[in-house]
Amino acid sequence: QWEKVVNSYSQDYSDSYEIFITGSNSKMLSGDLATLLSGRYVSFEVFPYSYSEYLG
Repeated sequence: QWEKVVNSYSQDYSDSYEIFITGSNSKMLSGDLATLLSGRYVSFEVFPYSYSEYLG
C-alpha cells in the first residue's frame, strides 16, 4: 500500500515538486517499491563523520 502512495505522489506532483525518500533499511528498496520506482531512484551510502570532522 505504501509503495503505491509513493508512486502516485511521484506521478501526480512531479511537475511541481521533487520527492526524496530516505531510509537506512535495505528492505525499503526491495520487492514492490523497487518495481514501482525502477529507474527513478539513486542508492548511495552516507558514512558518518570521523572524529576529526566532528570536531570541525
